[in-house]
Amino acid sequence: MKNFFPDIILDDYTYNLPKERIALYPLLDRSSSKLLVAVKNIPFNNSLIQYTDKLNNQNSDLLIYHKLFKDLPSLIPENSLLFINDTKVIPARLLFRKNTGGLVEIFCLEPVFPSTDPQISLQSEKKTIWNCLYSGRKIKEGASFQLRTDDLSTTLNALVLKKDGKNLIVEFSWENSNQKFIDIIHKIGNIPLPPYINRDSEDSDFNTYQTVYANSNGSVASPTAGLHFTENIFADLAKKNISIEKLTLHIGLGTFSPIETRIIANHNMHSELFSVNLNNLKSLQNYFRNKEINRLIAVGTTSLRTLETLYWMGAKISLGAKFNNNFDQLVLNQFEPYYYQKTTTLPSPSDSINLLIDYLENKLKTNYLYGRTELFIVPGYDFKIVDTLITNFHLPGSTLILLVAAFVGKDNFHLIYNEALNNNYRFLSYGDSSILFR
Repeated sequence: MKNFFPDIILDDYTYNLPKERIALYPLLDRSSSKLLVAVKNIPFNNSLIQYTDKLNNQNSDLLIYHKLFKDLPSLIPENSLLFINDTKVIPARLLFRKNTGGLVEIFCLEPVFPSTDPQISLQSEKKTIWNCLYSGRKIKEGASFQLRTDDLSTTLNALVLKKDGKNLIVEFSWENSNQKFIDIIHKIGNIPLPPYINRDSEDSDFNTYQTVYANSNGSVASPTAGLHFTENIFADLAKKNISIEKLTLHIGLGTFSPIETRIIANHNMHSELFSVNLNNLKSLQNYFRNKEINRLIAVGTTSLRTLETLYWMGAKISLGAKFNNNFDQLVLNQFEPYYYQKTTTLPSPSDSINLLIDYLENKLKTNYLYGRTELFIVPGYDFKIVDTLITNFHLPGSTLILLVAAFVGKDNFHLIYNEALNNNYRFLSYGDSSILFR
């Protein structure tokens, strides 16, 4: 399948990001962030956008202008459908002290026991096992560490079951049966800020690095496109009959992993856990049936990847795939979409979602779909679901930059990022935002 992946060179998808443009803290008012509006292939007289500002790049197929995020409701057409990722960042960084006095940080990534579902394992009582990373002096298999909560109510024990380089499998245990794992790490853990935010996490990050709608514990990084939303913005969206759907994709540390291969096809895309419910799928079904729904908007690359993954899951069903409803069985490989695009007659987006709904209702007999996606969206990808994307400004040469370039086009990606740099936008997780219309 790898042979069908687009032939792309990383050097074409990078840019110079000065360190001083990386936002180390958020604005006090989430909604006061700048919002770059980029409209591709939409005529001037289209009612989608009110062209009241000076427009740039009028000789290209891209129109760019500048607003504030609080203006978002005025930019989205009535009767649109907006998807948000309700994942919640957990305080995954645990700092233990060895018997020798040295420090070792254990970073919880994904659970192994009692379930691969973070929602279940975080509710564990007395014991849970996780895939982790560590930093500090070398440690060995069989090493154990203890950490006591500030209120002295619980002692967390960490036992290294397996070690592979910096990767660990760690068994966490505690005797206080009144404490769940999520309760303990909220007392002793730290919020895992991205590595490019070069400072220690602070108490304020427990709130500012979460969206106001965060609900499903399990991420080690925030869906940062959603950090700009406030309850007032959601109220204004509701006034325009804009429907809000919540899905979940738990963001892993791989989202920050640099692409270290010049040939993009040689990069191993990280996988992330997602879950959607039957109502999400039926909203998509209604979107394809109802021509009066104007736009389908993904808040963040994580929402977009989840929605596009749903199409490919339905397509796999049309090709005869069968799967159980768990994170280990329902998997989209990073190369599959590109292979299917070139070798197979694929269903329409509407038919694909219908197949997925039927599979949930009649085969799996459940209201929820759980899976894992490695979807690697690069230029050459054929978008099936999403036509509008809200997203922050990303690291040079990252998988997220490639997604943006795929969405708006290679040349337009450079125009957008140059425009943001030239207009003093703040970059990365705590930075400013954009809305990109296809």
